[in-house]
Amino acid sequence: MKSLSAIIFGLVSSLAVASQTVVVEGSGATRDKAKEDALSKASQQYCGVAVLSDKKLKDYEMRDTKISVYSSCRVTKATVLNESVNGSDYVVTMQLTLEQANQSKRIFNQSEIYNEFNKDDLQSTVKSYQTEKAAGDKFIEQIMDDFPYHAFELLEYRKPYLTEGDGRKLYVVIPYAVIWNKEFLNAMESTIKKFSVKKKWYQEYRDLPGIPIRFYKKADWDFVQYNLTDTRRYDIIAMKMRNSNEPHVKATIYDIHNNILQVSCSKVVDQENRTMYQIGYPYDAMAINTDMVAKNFVSMKIDSKTTINNIALELVAKKDCKN
Repeated sequence: MKSLSAIIFGLVSSLAVASQTVVVEGSGATRDKAKEDALSKASQQYCGVAVLSDKKLKDYEMRDTKISVYSSCRVTKATVLNESVNGSDYVVTMQLTLEQANQSKRIFNQSEIYNEFNKDDLQSTVKSYQTEKAAGDKFIEQIMDDFPYHAFELLEYRKPYLTEGDGRKLYVVIPYAVIWNKEFLNAMESTIKKFSVKKKWYQEYRDLPGIPIRFYKKADWDFVQYNLTDTRRYDIIAMKMRNSNEPHVKATIYDIHNNILQVSCSKVVDQENRTMYQIGYPYDAMAINTDMVAKNFVSMKIDSKTTINNIALELVAKKDCKN
């Protein structure tokens, strides 16, 4: 008995031009709220967006459970053209300059010559920078959400069988194989790539700044490396994969009355004790073994008088290894 789930990641993007000036109107309970509303509308109407859709199988139907939007541009200049009060709301009309970029820059422009800056420009840039960072963090968190449940596939490559040990003790042996879910792996790699340092053709990996993450191909031990300079984003990924979130295989034996007889939980490793990924690896901060097939088995001692009705095999987080 094995529970099934499906995660489908859709990545849709539309690119804004390199730089454009737009006029938008915003409203809110305060002047600042009205300005934030204008900035939000500009991002939605004129910026490119990446849409992440998380679909899960529920009641035999695919349903959207989460949708997050990541803006692809930033505000580099903001000017309030007009402001008024309409009832209890403030209304502002703003002229905004938008640029396509991965990182926000501080705005001083020509005013730097005079050792001064435009307050609205700076506030808009700080807000844009903070929004972009928070959206990027959320994007990564949603990719890693619920790890390891949609990150792997659990396969039963052989049927369970009985074997006899010392002293004529009986054991039921449950073979299994674990592989990466390719859709998850592709989503994870493309997201890390999006936020990583771009490698120039003449650079060596060892010369790149940031924390390295390697995706290994088992067939020839070749790899692709991405370096994250934002340690916060690396920590989000590592935290989702460490300690209580590590993947385990949970086997449960039921009797003819569907009562639980035994539960066994073991870490996902192959028979040579290799894991699907390593964090704090000697040469990498993180190494992902993308083509690995972890074949192993769960062995559980049973009473010779036990009547087994069913055996459930599940892939769970370590924290969920309970009866």
